Amino acid sequence: MQFMGDRLNFYSSLNTRIAAAWAMNERGKEERRIVLPPVPLFEFDHDVPIEDILSLTSTASDRRKGRALIARLADLPAEERESEIARLNAELSRASRVAVNRQRAALLIDSGFSVGTYLFGVNAFPFVPALTLTQIVLACAQRAPALDAIIDEIERAFIGVLGRNEDLHFLSKVSRVARRLTVQDGT
Repeated sequence: MQFMGDRLNFYSSLNTRIAAAWAMNERGKEERRIVLPPVPLFEFDHDVPIEDILSLTSTASDRRKGRALIARLADLPAEERESEIARLNAELSRASRVAVNRQRAALLIDSGFSVGTYLFGVNAFPFVPALTLTQIVLACAQRAPALDAIIDEIERAFIGVLGRNEDLHFLSKVSRVARRLTVQDGT
């Protein structure tokens, strides 16, 4: 009776949208096949606790981005995978330099704007603090699963317009873990 009850509960709660993928994964487990082969994506100079990576990538949207990246890389042949990882690392490095330059330019423009408004005695809206506040509010909102799903859908809708790469967004979060640990260790 327990077995039948478990089966009935299973079938009543089965998500039919993912049933085929689930069945394929279950068949792979029975045959002792690896569902996703290991992909050597991250190379840190020192030991990085998995808890640190999970804490920065704990939202459902980040997990979706990470799974999509790993699945895409796992489907590639070994030599293409290595070249794609090298390309992603190069793009991540370039994107981080561009982000630092953008932050510097925004602060310089905001400072110049503030000095100009002070000299002319004009009250103006503080643009850079407003953008920073918006980023903080969005980061806090993403901790709630429902708001994270909404924000993720909005980001996906604007991905082509904003030119944002989901792979780089996910990798930048993991890269922050390595940078933070490097600064703490002093290496």
